[in-house]
Amino acid sequence: MHLASPRMSSLPILPLVLLLLAHCTTQAPCKNESYWFIKEIETILNNSTSSQTPPSDLNSNDKFVLRNEDFLRSNLDEFLEAAKMLNDTGEQIRKNLEHFKTKLPNTTSAEHRLIIEKGNWEDFRKKLKEYLKALREFFSL
Repeated sequence: MHLASPRMSSLPILPLVLLLLAHCTTQAPCKNESYWFIKEIETILNNSTSSQTPPSDLNSNDKFVLRNEDFLRSNLDEFLEAAKMLNDTGEQIRKNLEHFKTKLPNTTSAEHRLIIEKGNWEDFRKKLKEYLKALREFFSL
């Protein structure tokens, strides 16, 4: 039995190949963009002057809220708001976080809420680091 004869055309497969190629090219830039925005934020965090002190551990509620995909959008809104209360570094981070506003699904629950201490760089930084891990998982980076 021959699966493909020399006279058989590959034209019927062409639309499927083109469809798969189009799907791959439309998905890749979003992931690639997200990767670079996350990387840029991590660089800013690592280069900040106060990043020399190790962050204290997060409590279990904060870890749950930060890692839960259902709260990614509401957490983003909290980080964007908190970044306004920080110095120029916060502004740089806020500009990079803006990228994710259109990429994340809206929050369906207001049951759990992330609280970032106003103007507290260390609280912001340690929670943002955990949030970036959740974004990496969400975007499969």
